[in-house]
Amino acid sequence: MRKVIAITLEALAGLLVQTALFASFMDIGPSPAQATMILIYLALALPFLLGGLAVNRFLGWRLHLGVLLVGVPVLDVLVIGWFRLMDASGDLQRVTGQPVNNFFNDYTMGTALSGAFAVLGLILLFWHRRRRS
Repeated sequence: MRKVIAITLEALAGLLVQTALFASFMDIGPSPAQATMILIYLALALPFLLGGLAVNRFLGWRLHLGVLLVGVPVLDVLVIGWFRLMDASGDLQRVTGQPVNNFFNDYTMGTALSGAFAVLGLILLFWHRRRRS
């Protein structure tokens, strides 16, 4: 039961981190709204992540956090790529009924944040692997 609770809490944290990364790709204009959204979602993810790690008594925390930090940007890039392909074919506009071609246009912030998360996750995964051998 402990493992199920930990996985559920960590999955919820991953969902909130995913939402923060989506917000980093959104083009909302020159305002602090984007950074505020990102920080709010990351702050909401922190208690879920710490709760999931605490249920496991912080055993293998490098592995769990590394998997989350590597997996979320990869999934994020795949979903945004899927949205861009649907937008290029015109399917997305048919589904939504409005043009959405400028929705995910802030690639500088999104790529920087996704890259930072992925690099930090890889460092944690290598650190976990090195400590075990």
